Amino acid sequence: MPRALLLVLAICLIAARGVCRAEDSGLSVAIVIPHVDDDLGELRWSAGPPAPYFHVLLRNTTTAPQRIFQEWNSWGYYALCFELTNESGETTVVRKGIAFWTRNGPSYWTIAPNDFAIIDVYFADRGTWGDGFWLKSGNPTGRVKLRAIYQVNADESSKKLSIWTGKITSPPVECFIK
Repeated sequence: MPRALLLVLAICLIAARGVCRAEDSGLSVAIVIPHVDDDLGELRWSAGPPAPYFHVLLRNTTTAPQRIFQEWNSWGYYALCFELTNESGETTVVRKGIAFWTRNGPSYWTIAPNDFAIIDVYFADRGTWGDGFWLKSGNPTGRVKLRAIYQVNADESSKKLSIWTGKITSPPVECFIK
């Protein structure tokens, strides 16, 4: 399925099931994992090419443009993390590993009112996510609940550039990691 069609389908699914947002935060966040038929979505390590990934959608819920830091710089790189809850009820926070910048600056994207920014999460990339998405023993089927957390703390750059700050969490999405 072409990527553009997949994104349109994902946006329709989000609109139909809703997303979670902090009251008056200006942004909402949702995870989109492709589903086959009526089954749960699957994140397959062996999928590809291209490398396996899923989408995180940040939606501007206001009538004014919202700015968010881009991921390539130190201001935006750590903004997204995940809570992964396995079959035993154990929850792990999955964060990006340490990164080093040879070039760094507080650049941003602008999200138009009621529009989306789409972040592709290449969960099998151990260089970015470490072993966070690799399930430990005690999770025989690979069934998990996954929540996205998007958080940007206020600092001098965010204030100067009028960047969105706060913390939002998506509703949990059930899927399989195989």
